[in-house]
Amino acid sequence: MTGYIGAIRDTERSAGSSSRAPSTVDLSMTSDANMAWLLAIAADVCLTGHERTRTFVELGCGENHLAIERILNAVMSSRMTLPVAIFDRLTRWLDGYADSPEEPRLRTMLAEIRSGC
Repeated sequence: MTGYIGAIRDTERSAGSSSRAPSTVDLSMTSDANMAWLLAIAADVCLTGHERTRTFVELGCGENHLAIERILNAVMSSRMTLPVAIFDRLTRWLDGYADSPEEPRLRTMLAEIRSGC
């Protein structure tokens, strides 16, 4: 599975490389799909069989927000600690949803995860 994470990094890195003028695209932003997959890989151990199945069905159907929320709930329930790199990326990803209806709930979840539930 580390091959997938490496592929994401390579894709994000190559997205800004070009022989043309420098890009103004913010490569620190992570897509919803990439964030969902990174979380699914990082938190796989805390997903039950049923949660894992539903998560991967949601990912396959493009329901990335549902998958992210399901994974975060599983992380909170298991009191799992996310790797700092994943947590930091998740925080930056959520910054892209400032003032959205989902933001306060997701920020609360992140705060609970950070504090160790």
